[in-house]
Amino acid sequence: MAFDGADATSHQTFAAIAVWCAVILLPFGLACCYPPLLTYLVNRAMRLLRRPALDRPITWRAVLVSSMWTVIGYLAAGVHIWFLVRAHLPGVHGLVGSIFAMALAMSISTFVIVAPSGLGAREFLMAIALAGLGVPWPTAWALTLVSRLLFTIADVAAAGVSAAVGLRRIRHTAAPAPEPAVAPEPAPEP
Repeated sequence: MAFDGADATSHQTFAAIAVWCAVILLPFGLACCYPPLLTYLVNRAMRLLRRPALDRPITWRAVLVSSMWTVIGYLAAGVHIWFLVRAHLPGVHGLVGSIFAMALAMSISTFVIVAPSGLGAREFLMAIALAGLGVPWPTAWALTLVSRLLFTIADVAAAGVSAAVGLRRIRHTAAPAPEPAVAPEPAPEP
């Protein structure tokens, strides 16, 4: 799918590099799911950053729970893309293709550290994958930009809701306690 998308774009060289990066990085990503290796790598990175090492090793439970949440995120984002492209990719084939296209784009764009959240890289990779599924390149590119806009709106809305809830909690817990009632002092006698 992704290799077909690379051939369908006017950016064949960059697309092919991106797809091959995904293929090459997959075994490394899977190896990093092994908790002892992941613990070692994190502790090594912490040492390089002159930070304290982990206080306990990473467990299989932690890896599996984070993997589950990642899969749920990819599924939700893939369904979101499918709603945008379902005129071009109807049915189960389009849904499954959209999920895998989003997973590919989000995974590889993570390694683009010069842009926040892989900005631009995710859209490029998504457009390549959608073109490989049969969506015309200009349409695929436009729909991925619409997708980024929707993600940005959702991020801003979630940040706004979080800020409002946080402020409400701060105000509720920081409200001054009423001062205890003090009996008035009797007036002095003349």
